[in-house]
Amino acid sequence: MGAWSLLTLGCPPASSPSDAATDGPIARFEVPAQGSLDWGTVPFPCELYRGADGAVTFGSLPVRGAPAVWNGIRDALRTRRGFGVRGHAFVVVDGEIDPATLLAEPGAGNAPVVLMAIDDTSPLGGALVPVADAQWDPVSRVISVRPAPGTVLRRTRRYVYAFTSRIRSPSGTALRPSAQFARARDLPPDPTDAALARARDVVDPALTALVRVGVDRASVVALASFTTDDVPSHAVAVRDLVAVAPMPEIIAIDSVWPGPRGTLDDLFGAPSELRPGRDVADVSGVAGRRGVVHATIAAVVSGRLRAARVVGGSGSNIGIPHTGSDGRLGTTGTDEIPFLLSVPRGADFARMPLLVVHGAAGETRADAMTFADTAGRAGIAVLGFDAYLHGRRAASARDTTNALSGATAPDGLEEHDTLDVLLRMLGARGSDAARTGDPSYLLGAATQFTADVLSILRFVRHGDLRLLRAADAALASLAFDPARVNLLGVATGGMVAHGVLAVDAGIASAVLAVHPGSFTELLATSPPWRGWLDQFVRPSLGIVGDFDERTRRLETNPAFDLVRWLLDPVEAASLAPYVLRFPTTLGPPPDVLWLLAGGDEIALPPSTEALIAAAEVPGIGEFGFAPVTLVAPGALPLRANLVTLNGPVTAAAVRYGTATHALLSLLHDTSQFVPPLVQPLTSRTSPIPVTNPIVAAHAMMESFLRARVTSGRASINAP
Repeated sequence: MGAWSLLTLGCPPASSPSDAATDGPIARFEVPAQGSLDWGTVPFPCELYRGADGAVTFGSLPVRGAPAVWNGIRDALRTRRGFGVRGHAFVVVDGEIDPATLLAEPGAGNAPVVLMAIDDTSPLGGALVPVADAQWDPVSRVISVRPAPGTVLRRTRRYVYAFTSRIRSPSGTALRPSAQFARARDLPPDPTDAALARARDVVDPALTALVRVGVDRASVVALASFTTDDVPSHAVAVRDLVAVAPMPEIIAIDSVWPGPRGTLDDLFGAPSELRPGRDVADVSGVAGRRGVVHATIAAVVSGRLRAARVVGGSGSNIGIPHTGSDGRLGTTGTDEIPFLLSVPRGADFARMPLLVVHGAAGETRADAMTFADTAGRAGIAVLGFDAYLHGRRAASARDTTNALSGATAPDGLEEHDTLDVLLRMLGARGSDAARTGDPSYLLGAATQFTADVLSILRFVRHGDLRLLRAADAALASLAFDPARVNLLGVATGGMVAHGVLAVDAGIASAVLAVHPGSFTELLATSPPWRGWLDQFVRPSLGIVGDFDERTRRLETNPAFDLVRWLLDPVEAASLAPYVLRFPTTLGPPPDVLWLLAGGDEIALPPSTEALIAAAEVPGIGEFGFAPVTLVAPGALPLRANLVTLNGPVTAAAVRYGTATHALLSLLHDTSQFVPPLVQPLTSRTSPIPVTNPIVAAHAMMESFLRARVTSGRASINAP
């Protein structure tokens, strides 16, 4: 029928049902004697796709035609020395499959698909790994399966997916091995058959390990044996680059409030209520005017830092991670990082605790001031910054309004065209024509975000503050306490923070709020991001077809899964185990508070809950999409409730029932979709109003931070 080739490849088309109707469907497994393999020739991921140099090299890819954008993706994947830690496994089938037979049964000997660790040098060897989401795509004729939600495979370990004859066709006939796989499985080595020898080198050790856990060797009809990538090594490389780059330095102080530019009320507006949020009306009553609470703030300073750039291009140009001739990540020069610093009244200026804020995609340094009063009540300064491609660093930068008060007058804090910023993050604008939509640009954006945060952390701990102190007499004695530097990551900033926390041992505490588990899940499941992906990116990648999220899901598409693999080093869920459970460096561990919104229609709950399970931290509230251990009500407040390799920490995730993505920024919001928030989403007849527990969430964050900076250990109270 050729449906596979029509919708995807270049690899040989899977056969129609009639081709295999007599004896049953066949799992494709055909290894050539030498050379690279077309995707799908054997199950993916598999060591057989590696060349003699250890690099993964494909012939054809699972995309329609041969879009030039994949040339860069191929090059990036060739540098990986392992496969993804959360991605799907795939096997192409000649014939039809009954999807009901893909459902897991207890025990390795009964399961249609088995995933297990087979690294004999590791204590993980022989451990079964739960799988989920087994799917049959009747159009491309591919079986897909992945680790269960909350499961992240360990880095640099060998695993195997085994597909067994318990998988059946609609008529009940068993899935069969290819002739080559059957020979590799059942017959002695044949030194005259180079292709068979190549297959046996991978197949035989995997089968031996499977037999040890009770899998019948004869029942295995195809397998994918693979080694996982060293996922946190990318963040380690960014950290090491920032550490040896010239010390970040302030190059300009632009404004101080109160000062020549105006009062604090001129900057923040005059809120009519003393509560947090960006939806508080201004006391003036003028339509469109608002006020952000700032009762505890003594002064605000805007300025610019110079710090390392690790992506190609310069200024507002988009870029991919820069690698030298040795394949290692490198710097390309420097960038200006505009910042906005608030300092609270009555704090210890000589040992000032600090909260570094990295906001959501589309936000600017001004949005960090939403948290200035909350942190100020705990005596903590707040430093927000314009992330790469945002604010003053955006191609669309302009200053026409007051970002905080809504007044129609410049405030010296540049805003931007939000859609333009997001499309540049995705490589859909500003790229080379041949690379439009290349997810390498998103990898680059996340890499630079990480570098920005690490550069700021280095500066506030060890940098020269003389220009800052000279900006205002009230700041003359300002010094940040290196032991009390904290991090707040909101949405995209929360995802990025997982990479930072995985490699930086000096952060006192972190609050990670309303973020998805990964960029790929955000793109596939978040309504606005999915819309941009379908319109601006997916056509460039050659990922075509109707993904209705019922019969066909984008996340199980093989080409999209290659994008997931490409982005793995910057995916929060892939890095979650290294935040606390498996630290990559020695040093005092951070206390961490995750804030989740149960009605989040941007970062859908299944993605975020899976991350919490992967991080192995307990949950407070209702968690229904991943195996999160719940905190008993009587156990609150939490303090030093987890023991890590680096010492005890306070850590938990708090889920606020029906709260929306705007949990920390808006009291009043709306909901457009009917729970449960799982794709395919069901739209409401009309949006309904939602009142967010914004006061409670800010109070939770304040008490968490206050305990950390005053006692050296955070605490988490009941919501």
